[in-house]
Amino acid sequence: LYDPDDDDYDDDDDYDDYDEGKIYVGKLPGGDALSKEDIQAHFEQFGEVVEVVRPTDKLKNNEPKSFAFVTFAREEAAKQLVKQGSTVIGDNTVDIKKVTPKDQSGG
Repeated sequence: LYDPDDDDYDDDDDYDDYDEGKIYVGKLPGGDALSKEDIQAHFEQFGEVVEVVRPTDKLKNNEPKSFAFVTFAREEAAKQLVKQGSTVIGDNTVDIKKVTPKDQSGG
């Protein structure tokens, strides 16, 4: 039964969605120095974190890449951090950028 109000029928992949509360976190230390849990715990102080995505490098034994995406429940938290431009997690200063919609130019 197709129920248009049911979220399960949303065929958009979340990562393609331009999400106002989503930030890009760069310059993360390699390996397991910072886990997804560490990243999430750090950003929770700014606001409720809905999701942390830390891509892995399949060519390098699934080693975590040096960046992650953090999605906040509220856009204000994301904006605040983007304004700051960076934050310190443990002894690591990481970059914070706004996530922009993918453009078609294959950047």
